[in-house]
Amino acid sequence: MPVEFLTDEQAESYGTFGQDPTRPELERFFFLDDEDRRLIGKRRGGHSRLGFALQICTVRYIGLFLQDPLAEDCLHSSVAQAARRADPALPGSRRPP
Repeated sequence: MPVEFLTDEQAESYGTFGQDPTRPELERFFFLDDEDRRLIGKRRGGHSRLGFALQICTVRYIGLFLQDPLAEDCLHSSVAQAARRADPALPGSRRPP
């Protein structure tokens, strides 16, 4: 007999960013250490580095890789900002104040 362990709301939001991550979540899941940055740096082109960085962060945070991590419905501004701060050479990046 099948048993549902997710509520309807949980099942609907599975694999998406349901809300902006909190500051502690950003620090825990979206911090890119030296090894992450080394792996990201191996990618060719800023767009590839940004996509790879976003995939690293999203798989840590929601537990799976996204088909299109840059899709508007998948990406919250805080996540994009965290990824762009990871490497100032990425498209749309700016140095933090």
